[in-house]
Amino acid sequence: MSPLKDTKNNRSQDEILTLKEVGTLLRIGESTLYNLALRGELPAFKVGREWRFMKGQLFQWLRNKADSSLKPTEKIILDSIEEGIAVIDQQYRVVLCNSAYIGNKDLREGQLEQERCFQVSLQAENPCSEALCPVQKVFRTGRSSKIERVRYSDDGHEQHYDVIAHPLKNQDGEIFHVIEIFRDQTEIHDLNRWLNWIADFVAFEIKSKLDNSMMNLSALSNGNLLETKPPKERKAVLSEAISSLKAIQDMIRNHLTSSSYSKGRLRLAITESDVESDILSPVLKEMESSLATCRMSVMTKVSVSSPLACDCELMKVVLNNLISNATKYGTKGTKIHCQVAEAGNDVLFIVTNEGIGIPPNRLSEIFKEYVRFDTEGQGGTGLGLYIVKTIAELHGGAVSAESGYYIRNNAISYSDFEAARQRFGISEGEKEKLKKFARFIVRIPNSINEKASNGIVNS
Repeated sequence: MSPLKDTKNNRSQDEILTLKEVGTLLRIGESTLYNLALRGELPAFKVGREWRFMKGQLFQWLRNKADSSLKPTEKIILDSIEEGIAVIDQQYRVVLCNSAYIGNKDLREGQLEQERCFQVSLQAENPCSEALCPVQKVFRTGRSSKIERVRYSDDGHEQHYDVIAHPLKNQDGEIFHVIEIFRDQTEIHDLNRWLNWIADFVAFEIKSKLDNSMMNLSALSNGNLLETKPPKERKAVLSEAISSLKAIQDMIRNHLTSSSYSKGRLRLAITESDVESDILSPVLKEMESSLATCRMSVMTKVSVSSPLACDCELMKVVLNNLISNATKYGTKGTKIHCQVAEAGNDVLFIVTNEGIGIPPNRLSEIFKEYVRFDTEGQGGTGLGLYIVKTIAELHGGAVSAESGYYIRNNAISYSDFEAARQRFGISEGEKEKLKKFARFIVRIPNSINEKASNGIVNS
């Protein structure tokens, strides 16, 4: 650069600008510039009562602001990744990492300068063994490595991570850095553990039902036993075998229905069905053996004036599951009441049984997947009521549950019990002797046009 040009450049840098000139140059309002200068956030000085600015200082301030607001490209890329990632050198120092990696360690970025990876990840003073350190293994072998690591959160919950290390090589093929990735696998681990439990549980339930069926069928095939057993007892043995097989069928059907729903494959095939002949009667016929085994019967009352627009097969599943639930948790030898009635534009399916009832604090939980409100001596996978809720909602309807006590043959819910107890003069001691009931109410809109507009009719 010539001396003339250099002198000209220096003069330009030393040029003094007024507040108005800076505002025009930077396209910033004068009041904003005034406040920035007043707070010392902008390089400025006063001449009398007016602010003045050195052009060179102003441009340098702008360059510094721009540099501090820009991230290196690699940092931007790393921070866009949700998994914790760090670049580690041969001395095991963390030379670069993303925000997720810092978040995993509960550290601020400034704390990682010169920190070694084992100090960060394990809070240890010495390097960990190669069995626990994929970074060491990569530096030694030149190949990617992975280990599983378990930590515990402050509340004691297990956190499962895959720690994966990949080599970074220079042009000569030498490893100079390693990329370490922390992949949170806690959700997948918990899901796998849950699925394994479900598989074991279902296998146990099916095996116990099959064992019972085999025992009863073997007894029926024994010629000597058949000669000594009266027809009524033989029929009871056969009914119990059929009941066990029916329970297996229900388990498998409920699991398949749940699986189809979770995958978005459960669709309704809406037809106009007669509630009594198309839904109720076939279900009761199918459940004869199960009801006989429990010495229970179903009292029906149907007061519906027109066909119901529904998926007939799925509504049979709803009724089957509700009555099956009543046989499991109802008192043996009692009656199950099944009522179907119209309520405005809806049709209500109401199933009531005497039995152990439902605890008040569990009424909101019993329709969840794999939930059983009483497990003592009862079979089933906890899917039956969940399937009822799923099918009802697919129809645009809903399901609810009530429970409480029978007072002089009146079913009184928990919420109304105190007022009824005083009205009937029931003492606290007498309360413990009262019989309990459980009631399930399924509401189905009886409008095929509404279902079609909601997109729930299978085409």
